Amino acid sequence: MTEEKVETPVEETKTTVRSKKPTVEVHGEWQDTIRYKDGRPDEVRKGPIKPNQIQNSFSDLLAAWCRGEVGYDRIAYMGIGHGLVSWDSATPPQPYSETTLEDEYFRKAIPQADIVYVDPVTGVPTGGVPSSKIEITVTLGTSEANGTMREFGLFGGTATATFDTGEMVNWVIHDRIDKDTSLEIERIVRIEFVTR
Repeated sequence: MTEEKVETPVEETKTTVRSKKPTVEVHGEWQDTIRYKDGRPDEVRKGPIKPNQIQNSFSDLLAAWCRGEVGYDRIAYMGIGHGLVSWDSATPPQPYSETTLEDEYFRKAIPQADIVYVDPVTGVPTGGVPSSKIEITVTLGTSEANGTMREFGLFGGTATATFDTGEMVNWVIHDRIDKDTSLEIERIVRIEFVTR
């Protein structure tokens, strides 16, 4: 009798290859330089570079720019706010979903010339060649934004000179500054798009 050979089926092994999708992150930072105009010895005080919170509404603005949506302009204003007195003693919650400052009291237009491309590694201006990092400089003169300031933000899209209009790009809450006619503040904000 011949023994019939039975082959055992070989189970097929499937390997799933998952490709890593690239992601784009938006990073921000800011720095103040305070200049005293009343002749005191420490006439210039440069603050540390601090992180800059990017708001969810900036994503909507980027999408509108990509589509060429009519009426959605570039970053065009910086808003300055009083914030709340309670912030002086405790750091407040800072939701990414917020679309306006807590208490905006001053808004300054930003000329396009004050928004420059910089090299993401060296930080040196590229001479107008587009790069993944921009630097925005806003100078608050001695007669501008006087009062108690605790917050600021950049606005674009549908923003106008009217407070609380437009899409908020970032929201920064900082230590209280009592600004008067003796102070000039140069505020630099950097935004970088990083692909991973």
